[in-house]
Amino acid sequence: MKRVVERRYGFGAARVVLRPAALRRRPTPSLRDGLAAARREEGSLLGGEIRRALARGAGPAVLALLMSFALASLLAPNEEKSPVEIVPFAEPTAVATAEPEPEPEVAPEPAPEPEVAPEPEPEVVAVKPPEPVPAPKPEPPRREPAPKPKPAPRPAPAIEPVAPPVVAKASPPPPT
Repeated sequence: MKRVVERRYGFGAARVVLRPAALRRRPTPSLRDGLAAARREEGSLLGGEIRRALARGAGPAVLALLMSFALASLLAPNEEKSPVEIVPFAEPTAVATAEPEPEPEVAPEPAPEPEVAPEPEPEVVAVKPPEPVPAPKPEPPRREPAPKPKPAPRPAPAIEPVAPPVVAKASPPPPT
């Protein structure tokens, strides 16, 4: 790359950093932008004529719909006028309920008796007398901890401090 730049632009030009220009991208359109553009383009066709036609015909259409509902309700057959009336009873009648028969009690079966095994004969074993318990060892006397040694004092510095220099006081100049 360096040789190509030197060949095209001359010696020393390769030292300049050449960066490409930033891409200028168009913003990605959204659905809202597309619908707004379509409304702007087609708005002249749909805007005035269709709106005016709907506005002129909307009132009569709603009125006709209400009239059709009113006529349908008046012309519907009335089945509510009948000689039969529904009257609640004064007292509820007793309804016979069948009681369930009690179940017969079943006696539990007696548990079988466990078989008794014959007891084995005891074995005779010679018993040794218990061993004597050894006497506890006496505790050794406790020692107190040894005191910590004191640190050695620091040695005096090898270099003696230098006294500040003596400065002679200057007398004021004589009056002239």
